[in-house]
Amino acid sequence: MLKVTAVSIALLGWAGAALAQQCTATAQAPDATWSAAPLGTTSPDAALKTTTHLRCLGCKPEVSILLVAGPASPALQNMPAGKKSGMAWARTVVADEVQREGFLRSVLRSELRSSPGCKIQGRVHGVAEIGGMGMIGTYIQADCAQPPTKLSGEFFTGYDGECQYQVQLVWGPGVVPIAAEGQAAVRSVLKSVRFGG
Repeated sequence: MLKVTAVSIALLGWAGAALAQQCTATAQAPDATWSAAPLGTTSPDAALKTTTHLRCLGCKPEVSILLVAGPASPALQNMPAGKKSGMAWARTVVADEVQREGFLRSVLRSELRSSPGCKIQGRVHGVAEIGGMGMIGTYIQADCAQPPTKLSGEFFTGYDGECQYQVQLVWGPGVVPIAAEGQAAVRSVLKSVRFGG
């Protein structure tokens, strides 16, 4: 009887693990203007891992798209909007000044940790839907000392109750807009983004 119970418990544990959501984000290079880039090294203790990195070398200026995903932090889950997900979560955070400012500080802190030697500023600009998920959009500008570089970016952050996802668009050098052709190239990649496992 004990063996049967132990096997049943083991099977239930395996089934629970199999049903647990996997935090992944993927996108396809839609044409020859995009190429896959190395994922780089992510700190082993980083909560969010880069899962896809695409570069458009022919875009003016050059554009990179990074997709990152990982388990949502307790801070995110415990914020007042943490019981919501997707578009409801994004709209709630953007509509509330305190939550919006807290969210922005969190994004900027995260970027400063991953980009030492850079001065980073940004602002939340609204809500968008990418890959069927409501996401908070944040404009980012970075001024980095080594090597001296200025970059622009637009980060989209989503939350589904278990996982946090981010689509990071980074372009430069310089604080310049993406040309119309580059914007069209970015839209073509964003249409292929998929979240979850």
